[in-house]
Amino acid sequence: MLSEIPRYRAKAFTMQHAASIADFIVGNGSPVIPDGTENDRHLTVLAYGPYAHYNMFQRLLYQDAWNQDFVPVPVRNVSDLGAAIWPGQAVYHLHWLTEFSGSSSGASQFEAVIERLKRSGHKIAWTVHNVLPHGQESEHAIKVRRTIADAADAIHIMNRDTPDQCRKYFDIDSKKVFRTDHPSYLGAYANYVSKLEARYELGIEHNKRVGIVFGSIDIYKGIEELIESYQEISRDDTCLVIAGSPKDQGLTETLRELSIRRSDLIACPYNIPAEEVQYFFRAADFAVCPYRRSLNSGAAMLAMTFSVPVVAPTIGAFDEIAIEGRGILYSPAAAGGLKTALTRAFDCDPLLSPDACVRFAEEMRPSIVSQDFLQKLRNVVFPE
Repeated sequence: MLSEIPRYRAKAFTMQHAASIADFIVGNGSPVIPDGTENDRHLTVLAYGPYAHYNMFQRLLYQDAWNQDFVPVPVRNVSDLGAAIWPGQAVYHLHWLTEFSGSSSGASQFEAVIERLKRSGHKIAWTVHNVLPHGQESEHAIKVRRTIADAADAIHIMNRDTPDQCRKYFDIDSKKVFRTDHPSYLGAYANYVSKLEARYELGIEHNKRVGIVFGSIDIYKGIEELIESYQEISRDDTCLVIAGSPKDQGLTETLRELSIRRSDLIACPYNIPAEEVQYFFRAADFAVCPYRRSLNSGAAMLAMTFSVPVVAPTIGAFDEIAIEGRGILYSPAAAGGLKTALTRAFDCDPLLSPDACVRFAEEMRPSIVSQDFLQKLRNVVFPE
């Protein structure tokens, strides 16, 4: 049984796998760990989905779960939540809802899932990762969010502007809301190679000033505008690296062609393995998040983890991350705003402080954020 758990975790559980493993963990399905006293530990099943295997966020968020008497159980599809009957307390925690947001039938299916979860008598929590799914600004996506905003017992936000940004499409009841910030990735990725070694592996000269864009290569990320700005200000001692999973085929092909013609623009359009992440950030002097829209940013927190300041627009969580030496902010509405910020970063702006970045990463250490998240979640869904 134990040898099977890593295999299941690697591809995410179905609800049936989750039920059998939770039963195994807590003993014959009874959600209590007895210690022979009146202080028996009563466990709460925390089933969450969709499980994002290649995204560290969920594993970091639930890092302190066992210490907080939660049994975290990943479920591959949100539609599988509630398929098993749990004894005792349970919380169903929903994350990204893209699978339901693209059509009328998807929105209707989601309503049916929510109705099933409500009938179970268990609690529902939702983390607001984005206002609407990228590329799905439709009435169906809005309907899905209105459904979950109404049904959820707890709504987790990661920056102060979330309710205001969502209000255009749906309302969030302030009584349900609790906030814990996006954790850093300290301890999640290797971080031992030197800057020289990292640049050698990526084929970058040691005396270059290097900016990096890390994450999925997609239109909403503002990469086209970034390339245009970079081409106007690039010089012999600069280099721009763009790395991540290719989501938009046309943009990916443009990057490939540019990287063939220009030695100072390096494109790595593939899903970066965890063991390679350190090479990209250790090679960089700063990261760029030129997003056209954003609510939260794992890429910015990843940069903080590697003590890399960020260049970012004054939207979403960036207003709270890229401050106090941790980055350079620009107004996305200002003409030439990104270009001016890029120029400052390539010119080694003295206000940028890698030490400030790593101090912030320590403040947002996963164990600290996880403990805070789970305590607040319990207080909201199970008030005394």
